[in-house]
Amino acid sequence: MDSLDALFVQAWSGDYHGESAWQAVQTLREIGSREIFVRAAELCGSEEPLRRARGIDVLAQLGRSPASRDTNFAHEAYVVVTEVLQKEQDFFR
Repeated sequence: MDSLDALFVQAWSGDYHGESAWQAVQTLREIGSREIFVRAAELCGSEEPLRRARGIDVLAQLGRSPASRDTNFAHEAYVVVTEVLQKEQDFFR
């Protein structure tokens, strides 16, 4: 398993509000690469609500970090997230 695989597994493992999961989400956001965009967008099509949510969590601020306030692939991410939210039936609180 490569490091990105491990980060994605960590992101959807455990409770939605788990600290370890959110650390993985933050790391994926900071890396912000096209590969992460593609993998997070694929998660948005998952049958599992937690994986869809994590895909959205990553896409929401992809590329943002303390050093960069820009969101990578913002338009493409908007399209993916909008599609998911239009049909979403499961919500996390």
